[in-house]
Amino acid sequence: MDGGRARLITALDVTPGEVADEHLLDRLLKEHRGTTGRTVAEVVADTKYGTYANYVALEQQGIRASIPPHSTMSDRGDYSADRFVYEFAADR
Repeated sequence: MDGGRARLITALDVTPGEVADEHLLDRLLKEHRGTTGRTVAEVVADTKYGTYANYVALEQQGIRASIPPHSTMSDRGDYSADRFVYEFAADR
């Protein structure tokens, strides 16, 4: 999104679910630059983009990363699928 007053979306990528978001960052940065002709000062993104490789790449380009770190299930306190048992008779 352009940081100006209009807040226009300048780059987007629609992918199937099996495509990992963190691998899209470079492509989106290039699309933004090509669309606007402007450099990127800051990237604001969700945790899927918060990988070490993305932080390093942004820092090397002098771009501020406003991205929470990518967390694992144990960090979030989520339960993995193997902790659940399907009860066929009760369909639950």
